[in-house]
Amino acid sequence: MNKFDSLRPKNLYDDVLAQRKLDGTEFFRLYADKFVDVRCLACNADGSFEFHKWGFSHKRCQNCSTLYVSPRPKEDLLISYYNDFKSPNMWTRLLLSADTERKKLQYQPRAELILSLTKLDKNKNAVIVDVGAGSGAFCLAMKSTGMFNKVVALDIADEALEACEKNGLDTIKGMISDAETSSADLITVNDLIEHLFNPKEFLIDSLRVLKAGGYI
Repeated sequence: MNKFDSLRPKNLYDDVLAQRKLDGTEFFRLYADKFVDVRCLACNADGSFEFHKWGFSHKRCQNCSTLYVSPRPKEDLLISYYNDFKSPNMWTRLLLSADTERKKLQYQPRAELILSLTKLDKNKNAVIVDVGAGSGAFCLAMKSTGMFNKVVALDIADEALEACEKNGLDTIKGMISDAETSSADLITVNDLIEHLFNPKEFLIDSLRVLKAGGYI
């Protein structure tokens, strides 16, 4: 076993993968008639069909080769998935079970790298918003740097937010658009962009939430 296997305990991870297949298939069965057709999420060009997975149609952009799902569920359906189906909560529990190892191998090094790329001043009451915070472990890694006066965990899943609150973090339920305008010095996005209905709109909303000179 290599050191990274501890980030995804095999017995728990295999259970999550099996449940994701069940959930994905059922989600498609229930809501496919509400999905919307989209062009390439990266460059807005046309895409051609590549394959189906659990019912979902995947296309390859003819211009930039981005692989994307179309038709796809909009935000309201995504929120339903993350709160009403089992696999997202199982993933949160897996993260919690491996938080100690993840902090050492993934979160702390990432926090240090991010801060090395910014010019934030810990004496200026800096605020960070972590979008898609999950268990809150990355927020805690950022909080432990002593750089931030306020660390906000933002997520759409109730179980994730409960875990964050238990760790003493400020929380917001919703999307980045639910955060206060010009409220953040730093917005962090870990393994989230590929889950969004419209990444471009997310980035535009993020700019609105950032203070002048802030970072994402």
